[in-house]
Amino acid sequence: MASNFGFNLLATVQTAIGNQGFILERWLTAGVNEIGLDVNFYGPEIPMKGNIQPVDRSVYQYQGLDFTKTYIDIFCVELIEVLSREQNPDRITWQGLKYTPLPLSEWKEADSWNVVRCVRIEDA
Repeated sequence: MASNFGFNLLATVQTAIGNQGFILERWLTAGVNEIGLDVNFYGPEIPMKGNIQPVDRSVYQYQGLDFTKTYIDIFCVELIEVLSREQNPDRITWQGLKYTPLPLSEWKEADSWNVVRCVRIEDA
């Protein structure tokens, strides 16, 4: 995608609004654990930086989100994998809580800026 900016907009904006740390665990495979339950297996924790924003509750109904769940948008230069036919989504830890990217999330990309919507998962 062509850019109207002669510089990395994300890097510039992050110096103004700040970065937040979060942990990314890349999905490796699905399998059965030692007690016979189907589980996902993830790679090592990768420290990441980006901007994390809570999703405004005023858009929940319009976007078909569940009012009993907590959603965040992550703006980051790294790609976070969402659910696809080939793989399950990556897992994110932010402020001690686990999140997973929504399967219908679409990356938006402009000047190295990626955003994905994630939902908090309780059973991680």
